Amino acid sequence: MTVHSTLSPLSSITPLRPPELHDPCERACLSEFGGWSLWSTPRNIPEYTDIVRSGALHMQLFHSGACVSILTPSSLTDNHYELWTPAQRMRVCCYHHVAEKLVELGAPPPPCPGILSRFTAWFLHAPMIGVGMRSVEA
Repeated sequence: MTVHSTLSPLSSITPLRPPELHDPCERACLSEFGGWSLWSTPRNIPEYTDIVRSGALHMQLFHSGACVSILTPSSLTDNHYELWTPAQRMRVCCYHHVAEKLVELGAPPPPCPGILSRFTAWFLHAPMIGVGMRSVEA
């Protein structure tokens, strides 16, 4: 596990805005459940195909109230989950360990792994094997 500190050099009281990789503003919200929102790269951006081909396509779970971000495994995170809080950033091997770390940090528990696996199948695995959504014409 790799741990990096993200405490503000000016103040550890004010939460930092998530760093670029963990900032949800470049993603589209897919769903919300239990205080968590699930984000992913929008399919309509010009770089989408290149992101998929490079293995960088991933999803993000973000809890704005607790200021916690979790990235799903991709080439951007060395195929690990990456957990970010204002106090630290760490990579862990599996979703189970993400849940354990959140408990240790006193953060809200992550969504059910079954929910995440369904979104992973449709929004990560399907594009990687070339399955796309059909366009529907009125």
